[in-house]
Amino acid sequence: MTGGLTVRTAGLHRPSIAAMGVFLAGCALAAAAGPIVSRSLSLGMALGGLLLVMSVLALSARRPIGEVLIVTVLLISGLITLPQAVSLGATTGQGAETIALIPLMVLAIANGYAAGGIRQMRYAIPLAAFAAWTLVAFSWGGIHKAGIQNVLVYLGFVLMIPIAATLSLRRPDATYRAVSRAFQIAAVISLSLYAVGLIGSGVHGHGSNAIVAARPFGLWGVILVAWFMSGRAVKERWATWFVAATVLLTLMSLSRSALGAEFAVIVLARFDPRHFAGWIRSAGIALAVVIVAVAAVFLVPPLHHRFFHGRVTNIGGVSLNTTGRIQLWTANWDAFLKQPIIGRGPGQSDMFTAALFKHAGHPHNDYLRLLVDYGVIGLALWLIAYFVLGRFIYKAWRSVRGSGTTSERLHQAAFLALFGIALCMMVDNPLIEIIKMAPLGALVGLSLGAAARAAPAPAAPPRARPQPGLEPA
Repeated sequence: MTGGLTVRTAGLHRPSIAAMGVFLAGCALAAAAGPIVSRSLSLGMALGGLLLVMSVLALSARRPIGEVLIVTVLLISGLITLPQAVSLGATTGQGAETIALIPLMVLAIANGYAAGGIRQMRYAIPLAAFAAWTLVAFSWGGIHKAGIQNVLVYLGFVLMIPIAATLSLRRPDATYRAVSRAFQIAAVISLSLYAVGLIGSGVHGHGSNAIVAARPFGLWGVILVAWFMSGRAVKERWATWFVAATVLLTLMSLSRSALGAEFAVIVLARFDPRHFAGWIRSAGIALAVVIVAVAAVFLVPPLHHRFFHGRVTNIGGVSLNTTGRIQLWTANWDAFLKQPIIGRGPGQSDMFTAALFKHAGHPHNDYLRLLVDYGVIGLALWLIAYFVLGRFIYKAWRSVRGSGTTSERLHQAAFLALFGIALCMMVDNPLIEIIKMAPLGALVGLSLGAAARAAPAPAAPPRARPQPGLEPA
């Protein structure tokens, strides 16, 4: 007590030497930012990424490593394709992210994040079988850059599930708060980056790739819409503004597949099959979405051009711009037919497509990619795994729908994201991008962990009564 004022020191602590070191190093890097950026954009981008990583480490020094991993993945995802501007010799900054994240995930799993005791993890077993098949496929497809990059992304998706499930079971409230805040920050970063790119491109900036690429931004938007549409479950009304901003910017990015998936996710989020009113409401929302979409296509000149001009293909008497996808799909289908059972090996569809078409390095259909690379066996494993996970998560969402709990939100977000990415896979390539698949794996894991919390504990087996003459002395 001093002069009538009480000085409270509880909760205050001295920063550790490590934290001070990170802070001072960050100050030094920040001071050097101007000269570095003026000399080399790639070095400047690398510096920005390093500062971001150091900030995460400083702010999360006392957080569990699994939580730090999830938050880091979400924040990196918010940068969209910005790390691709960093050239690191044989790869880019985004490739380095993928290569760095996988060993960290393996270490986390080896140190207690293996989802032990979570029976719901059995629904991820088919997915692990798919990942194992992609590794085995190197034996006949050969080892090369494209194949390694793709398989690392698949592994990132699979490995993130037990990490998130473990956290969701053991630290549900703290993990939910961390993930929610990370999604908000990542959304602000990604939406701001694309909006600034549009503004900088002037009146003709529709579909701008000025700062981040339009197509990857749209695909990331599907994850954002899934997360923020589920915010209604916990009465986060403001989350609707994030959805609106994401859809608007996706519309201006001219990413048709992402825009369609986002609209579908919005309709599905409001669909409640338990009540007749739910069917009516969903039908009304679907009709409104169709009207808005059609109006946008015919009233927004850049979007109209995107649909009906360019590399057009006659479909049902209507000339639609397929941006050359029909040619890509035909060539990849022919490649699949030459080795249909086990496929040609990891990354072969990318290499095959890039060799034939100058304007594309991917088949723009992830289901076709799986057929070419891993054959009928690989596609079957993926479809079974995806269906098993989606079915279980949907049932978990249905069982708590209307409860207003964080578990309801996690189940809903995971199911909506699985649904949206499945739609995008038909005409795009989210399956080989770590900034889409790692967040998706995190949402799936969080849902499985939430389901484990709700499941009744298995009853202990009855103790056998000792036989006469065998009683303990």
